[in-house]
This record gives sequence, C-alpha cells and structure tokens, in this order.
Amino acid sequence: MTWEDIIEQVNIVDYIQQYTDLKEENGELWGVCPLHNENTPSFCVNEDKQTFYCFGCNSGGTLINFIMEYEKCSCAVAIQKIKDFYNITDENYQNIPMIIKILRKFKKFKSENKVTLREEISNQISKRFISSNIKEWIAEGISQKVMNLFGVKYDKTENAIAFEVRDNDGKLIAFKERTLYPDFKERNIPKYTFTNPIGTNDFLWAFYLNKESCFEKKEIILVEGEKSVMKLMTYGINNCVAIGTSHINDEQLAFLISLGLNVVVAIDKDKHKTMFKDEKWKKLRRYCKVYMIYDGEKLLEEKDAPVDKGLEVWKRLYDKKRILS
Repeated sequence: MTWEDIIEQVNIVDYIQQYTDLKEENGELWGVCPLHNENTPSFCVNEDKQTFYCFGCNSGGTLINFIMEYEKCSCAVAIQKIKDFYNITDENYQNIPMIIKILRKFKKFKSENKVTLREEISNQISKRFISSNIKEWIAEGISQKVMNLFGVKYDKTENAIAFEVRDNDGKLIAFKERTLYPDFKERNIPKYTFTNPIGTNDFLWAFYLNKESCFEKKEIILVEGEKSVMKLMTYGINNCVAIGTSHINDEQLAFLISLGLNVVVAIDKDKHKTMFKDEKWKKLRRYCKVYMIYDGEKLLEEKDAPVDKGLEVWKRLYDKKRILS
C-alpha cells in the first residue's frame, strides 16, 4: 500500500480538527495554527485538494506532512498514525474493488456500501471517569438530566469532560473528550480527542436517541456540536442531531436522504454565507426540503451557534428559517 492509497481513504479535516477549531470562510477552512504559537488564524485547510498551508510559519502539504511536522516523526510513522486513526488495514484495502477507488476521486454521494470497522471499547477507559457535576456545562445552560442521557462525566486522568459517542444504532463506539486545561495549546494537546478511532463519521450524533422524535415531527435539526444538541434537548426540543462540523460527508448525506425527512440546518453563524456554496447541501435539497437558520435580526454574536442565546432567541430564529433554494 502506497501513501497515495492511504490519502485516498481519509479526510484531512477530520484529522486536523483534533488540534484546532476550523471555521469556514470563502470556501476554505481556517484556524489557529497548531504548529506554532499565534493568536490570529493563519492556518488554512483546503478540503477539495486535501492540503493545508500556514501563512504564519509557511508549513504546508498533505496530511502526512502535517503529522510529520506536528509529531516530529518520520513519514512511515505518520502513515501508521493515519491508519490507526481510521482503522485502515492492508487487508481491508485489498478487498475494496478497483471501481470504488476510482469513484472516490469524484466524491459521489453514495459510491459504496462501506462498513466501518471499529475497535471494542476497553473497560479500562470507563475506570478513568467519575460522576461529577460538570459546572462548566451547567453554566452554559445544559441540564444534568440531559448530560446523564449521554453519560457525561469527568475524566480524572486527562482532566477532561467525557461523553458517549454512539452510532446510528446506539452502539457505543468511543468517548469524546473536551480538555479542561485552559492552556491546552501551550501543553501541545488537542482541544477534543476520541478515546477510540471512529473512522468515517458515518453517523449523526444523538440520532439513536432522538430518531423517534424526528419521525414524529417529520423533521430533523442538524447542529454542529454535541453541546448544541444537549442545549436543545434541555429546551425540550428532541428532533436534533450533531454532524460534528459545518458540512456533511457522503455517508451522512446518503443517510439523510434515506430518512425522507425535512432538514433544518442550524450551523454556527459564521458559516451562514458559505453554506449556499456547499454542493452537498445542494444535493440534499433535491431529495427533501432543506431549511437554514439565518440570523437576519442580528440576535447572535459572530461565532455563536443558534442555540447559544437561549430558548426565546432560538424560537425567533427557527420561526424565520429560510428554505434553501
């Protein structure tokens, strides 16, 4: 297996988002560079080309180049880290028909029936967690009852908030952790990590729990982050899921089409302008009605999610949602 073969199977955005928050601007993703200390985002990721470049430290290249620079490791070690993160094995690769490798280059919304292989959760992981009132999230308006639904706990080993990641069938596949170290960049640790590699993000977070409400209302609300789902559920709104970023991938697109529901996209305010340029949202609207939460009244701050200002603001934004035409 060559490094080109490996790169074909992965998405640079999925990997790099462990180390920096990426925000979409003018069709590209920008964030604070994880390779050097800076305050103003100069780190750019081009998802179409699967490359990155930092205008601050002049580092750039493929995902392999990023890992070699970040980890100070060899090319061989970088490739192995990618394989470990995505659960790629030579055996899995050799069993993929040649036609699927070709189709990947064209990013068809459903080019294959792919099975993502994931590791079994170790019992040792849960021993790190303790039940504790997560005051940081309670202060943000998330109820303890909702946090209990997702197994939110404190990881005493990593000093992080941990919560469950389950696939669309409700199978526990990992825990996601948000570090509580305010100086995580100086410590050279990522803001978010997974206890197990999740491979392709082929699920909608919280769908297993909220699918009944989605079908009952014939509508599914898509938000970026897991905390936004928890806030909506605290408000009593349960037909919601998290996509993990501001855009959907091929697997999520195919799954949404299969549901046959109306879709309400409630991504963060700073992504509103670029959403209309996203080809996958355009594809989705061919199969169902797609609405967008838009802050025409300037009720939100630039970096806010639509749920961040409370229930009444959410209702006003929801009531004035726009159809994506």
